Amino acid sequence: MPPVDKEPASDEADRLIRAAWDVLGRTGFSGFKVASVIRSAGSSTKAFYRHFATKDAMLLALLIDETRRASARFAARLATTSSPTDAVEMWIATMIGAAGRTDLASRARLFASLSQISSNFPDQVAHTRGPILAPLVTALQAGRTSGELPLAEPDADAPLIMALCGGVLRELLDGTASTDVDSAIANTRSLVLRSLGSRR
Repeated sequence: MPPVDKEPASDEADRLIRAAWDVLGRTGFSGFKVASVIRSAGSSTKAFYRHFATKDAMLLALLIDETRRASARFAARLATTSSPTDAVEMWIATMIGAAGRTDLASRARLFASLSQISSNFPDQVAHTRGPILAPLVTALQAGRTSGELPLAEPDADAPLIMALCGGVLRELLDGTASTDVDSAIANTRSLVLRSLGSRR
């Protein structure tokens, strides 16, 4: 058996991603630096660029990693609801509510700051939205069919609702919002449900 002289590539990449989340949590999005990730991982510049061509490529990897976690979180929370309207409300609360959770804030900040990544990886970023939007589209379709949300246009409305929630989330994370997390959720729910024709 040949000697093992370096860790497997997948393990090395995972270690860098874990270190990147640690750095993002400590420094915030604006202070995120490749050198800090390399230092936190106990790795090397050569190892970093073996897996990520640029800083934005690493941010894309973080976005994909968080998409897997977030899509499972959204699906689990929406599975506890009993009606399409409840599911839409829960989706909004899950999205915006990340601003009020210290364990999710740095990850949510990445979602709320996609312009830099989108300019370099538009197709990949668009693809990451799919798993997050899917349960919302399903809820809107069910609401339209049941008559609870008669004005819903699921495929068109879901990305708009995501954009609205993303904007609210960004303001909460940046400290520029004029309200707190709970009020922001309530106000956004009210606006969205009214636009969908809900009588709730």
